[in-house]
Amino acid sequence: MPRKKRIIYPVVFMFTITFLLTLSLATINELTYDRIKRIEDLEIKEKMLYAFDIKINDTEDPQETFSKNIEEKVIGDSIIFLMKENGEIKSYGVTSVGPGLWGSISIFLVLDKNLDEVVGLNVLSHSETPGLGGRIDELWYKDQFRKVKLNPSGDYISYKPSSDGNVDSIAGATLTSESVKKIINQEIINIRQILEVE
Repeated sequence: MPRKKRIIYPVVFMFTITFLLTLSLATINELTYDRIKRIEDLEIKEKMLYAFDIKINDTEDPQETFSKNIEEKVIGDSIIFLMKENGEIKSYGVTSVGPGLWGSISIFLVLDKNLDEVVGLNVLSHSETPGLGGRIDELWYKDQFRKVKLNPSGDYISYKPSSDGNVDSIAGATLTSESVKKIINQEIINIRQILEVE
């Protein structure tokens, strides 16, 4: 085989293989995009329902449960989620994003109607270290925010053993714990300002 053909053949072969694989991946992505989006949306709604402390059983459709119990309201530039019972507001939910150790942490925080108690918290997304900061996704961490009274002065949420501590931080993940605390405290300030303006 001449030298020129020995050089051209592998280049053409690699280009063809790369083109075919890229084309098939792009086609699969396009065909499954809507389904993936629906699944992601459903997962977020389930996380929000958990934060609102609304239980869903295996026979219920989370989308239907969400629509039946939660109302979305736009106030200024913010979206507030309201849980109502017999037409009366029971709690407010908000999505908040802030910096973590390795990237953004997105949380969903729910406060009671008086804005003085956390009803629940869930982590929507993060890129923290698995086994350390990634433990913010674990139930024990999220469950401790259930029905937590906010501190009237200083930080609304503070870690124990501080005298006004109302939740536990994650051992070995101080920076992630502090990030979550800052996001929560800032969002409580934000939601109180937003609802006062309304």
